[in-house]
Amino acid sequence: MEDITGKQLGPYQIVAPLGEGGMAAVYKAYQPSMDRYVALKVLPRRFASDPQFTGRFQQEAKVLAKLQHPHILPVFDFGQADDYTFIAMPFIEGGTLARLMQDKPFPLEQTRKIISQVGDALDYAHAHGLIHRDVKPSNVLIDERGNCLLMDFGLAKIVEGSIHFTTSGAIMGTPAYMSPEQGLGQTIDARSDIYSLGVILYALTTGRTPYNAETPMAVIIKHINDPLPPPHKFNPDLPDAIERVILKALAKNPEDRFATAGEMVKALQAAIPENAHVPHLEKTVEKPAGTSTAKTLEQPTARKESGRSKFPVWGIGLLAIIVISIASWGVYKFATPAKTPDATKVPTKTEAPAPIIEIPPATEVTAPDCFSPDVFCVGFVTEVGGIDDKSFNQSAWEGVQKSRNDGVADFIQFIETNDANDYTRNINTFADTGYDVIVTVGFGLNEATSAAALAHPNIKFIGVDQSLAWEDDGNAANDVPNHTGLIFPEDKAGFLVGALAARMSKSHKIGAVCGTDAVPAVWRFGEGYRAGAKYADDINGTTTSVLVIYHNDVELDKS
Repeated sequence: MEDITGKQLGPYQIVAPLGEGGMAAVYKAYQPSMDRYVALKVLPRRFASDPQFTGRFQQEAKVLAKLQHPHILPVFDFGQADDYTFIAMPFIEGGTLARLMQDKPFPLEQTRKIISQVGDALDYAHAHGLIHRDVKPSNVLIDERGNCLLMDFGLAKIVEGSIHFTTSGAIMGTPAYMSPEQGLGQTIDARSDIYSLGVILYALTTGRTPYNAETPMAVIIKHINDPLPPPHKFNPDLPDAIERVILKALAKNPEDRFATAGEMVKALQAAIPENAHVPHLEKTVEKPAGTSTAKTLEQPTARKESGRSKFPVWGIGLLAIIVISIASWGVYKFATPAKTPDATKVPTKTEAPAPIIEIPPATEVTAPDCFSPDVFCVGFVTEVGGIDDKSFNQSAWEGVQKSRNDGVADFIQFIETNDANDYTRNINTFADTGYDVIVTVGFGLNEATSAAALAHPNIKFIGVDQSLAWEDDGNAANDVPNHTGLIFPEDKAGFLVGALAARMSKSHKIGAVCGTDAVPAVWRFGEGYRAGAKYADDINGTTTSVLVIYHNDVELDKS
């Protein structure tokens, strides 16, 4: 979306951008009539003519306006001006709960306060027929008094009523906090939010979320299939009464969980006796773009493709060579003329590859003076997982190394991410020390990379398997000029496989298992597979039945 800083939207003067997500951008704005700052969630102009997007946006505003609760971020206003649609919400100076969470347990008094306030807000919303669908720490704002404000009911779904703006079969939510039934794409109810609240409680009491994996889809699968790691494994001092609350909230079967969020709150309050002195949650001193607003940038931009809304990620080993090429090409692209390295630095073919320079997460980066115009520095932030785990992380790092070996970069360095909550911090570690190009890999870093790009317009950001927006013709259209998302042609690979399968099949029945169609790369492969089979049929004059299995949903296509 274009920057509209300085523009007047109805009674609001746009002051500064705060962040951008899949459906809307968020700005700090001034309202003269009330002499106050507000957070404006603004729908891009290109969506204004789309009834589905506009309807969903308006529905969100109406839903939020009905919620009157001390721990739910309220809606001030809703309107349209100059082809923009916007929602006005309070501008909160504090950060989010995610900014306060670290790799260690919270004090029990603070844990009691947080879960009580968020749980009470959910209990209220559920009683009004609303499911949040994306309960997580970054959707919990902390105000100046240290109280919690649950925000972003943009993914909420009306339980009663016939209007549904979500795409059938799409998975909405955040993998680390997603219930098993939500990960399976099943119909969910309030108990899904209770599960997500249980994950927050788990993280507050142990310092980590229960499941971590290399890709978001792998995390979802763990929520569905893997036994819950006992909380006391990570916090031996955790009282049994609190652990029992966590175990019940995180039961795989919704029937085994608390019946209501209010019931969960009462159980936790009984497990943690009220303390006369409950400390306020500290406000953050430095906060990334979007964390002090009514909307943070947690969801990757959904691609609207034949009525489907998806998240970009796919394969691991088979794409290693492509990732290496993409990562190195991206660094080449952003090597600015002002900082082109000396040609004499290009190594000969007989030179050994440069060794990996390893630094621990979130530490001070030691490097040459990257602010100097004579030194071209490239930093790489991994997705959760190791740099040598034969994944996208390793492949992308090899691509960055290639850019140095070919004389494009003077200095390269990486930071391994152990927890998704550290994405922003690790990216800013490079940004704050003058790096010219910062590479991130995987859609899990999409919002953190975009936010950093908005905050550092003079730095180039490359996101492997990331895209911020999609044009109707299927081409990536990045709304953040210095953040380039790079994706893979899975549909072409699927086309070749489908055509070959149809040509070789004697029964004229072929099939493919493609994982979940909530992942656009997977869905593109599946559609390419269908198209390839049809092409072979057109050439051969045959009719082939094509069965494509998307995760738990079987789709049968007979051409």
